Amino acid sequence: ALYPEYERGVTQMGLPFFQVVGNHDLDFEARAAELTTSTFMRHFGPTYYSFDVGAVHYIVLQDVHYHGTGYVGYVDERQLQWLEADLALVEPGRRVVVFTHIPLESKQWARDKKERRASPSVSVNNRAAVYAMLSRHKVDVISGHTHENEHVFEGGVHEHVQGTVCGAWWTGPICHDGTPAGYGIYEVRGETIQWTYKGTGQPLDHQLRVYGPGSDPDANDELIANVWNWDPQWTVEWIADGVARGPMARRTGFDPLSVQLHKGDDLPKRRTWVEPHLTSHLFYAPAGASTREVQVRATDRFGRTFTAEWRRPSA
Repeated sequence: ALYPEYERGVTQMGLPFFQVVGNHDLDFEARAAELTTSTFMRHFGPTYYSFDVGAVHYIVLQDVHYHGTGYVGYVDERQLQWLEADLALVEPGRRVVVFTHIPLESKQWARDKKERRASPSVSVNNRAAVYAMLSRHKVDVISGHTHENEHVFEGGVHEHVQGTVCGAWWTGPICHDGTPAGYGIYEVRGETIQWTYKGTGQPLDHQLRVYGPGSDPDANDELIANVWNWDPQWTVEWIADGVARGPMARRTGFDPLSVQLHKGDDLPKRRTWVEPHLTSHLFYAPAGASTREVQVRATDRFGRTFTAEWRRPSA
């Protein structure tokens, strides 16, 4: 029912849009999994396809498999055969970008430490076959679904799991890992790709948020920075009262604003089932009682530096 309004909205932007099937795009009353994308196809065309823009080969996959009582991440055999034939026409070593809805692998399971492997509803269960087919190329995968932001390096690919425009399911300004509600911007020159995460309504240099000591009861004396688009080629350093103190320590934890907005059976009011999720893009530093002012400086893999400040409140 929302497709016509969506089509009117994107038409106003004057840009080409390439659709990827998500778990809310399915006909749940269809008699078989193969028919669950019938409405999507009537509006937008095929559910998996490829195209070239400049030097880059782009591939869209349909990885949401509805089985009657729910869905899992899965790429069926017919699609795998198509992918194999498609990639056979792409020169080895060429830049390839793959779009999926469900990530090939979300690392939620590794952070939560409650499961021994990725959940079947937030990762592609037969992703090993996809990784194998992509192995001859330089590959970035762009996915969503989990309402959080992370970079995953598995199977020889760099996967960008994007935060969402709706944040934590339209309950407020952030996703449940503290990432601002927003979207990714990818700039391509030749085969070189540069990316930025853009918080809706925020300037492009809004790339981190800083919390003062006491924001996390398990790290009471530590200052915390959430650097939501962090990957291992970033550096995150802190300067206390004008003195450079070096790198901050990365740890898994809960974003304090997400705890404030989402934690508990009564929060958030619109979707009480939303809860904070552990994230691995938090950075900690021991800001003692005498520290008055801290600047956190985060530099990304492209050499761009972003800053955020914290000042101790006056007594």
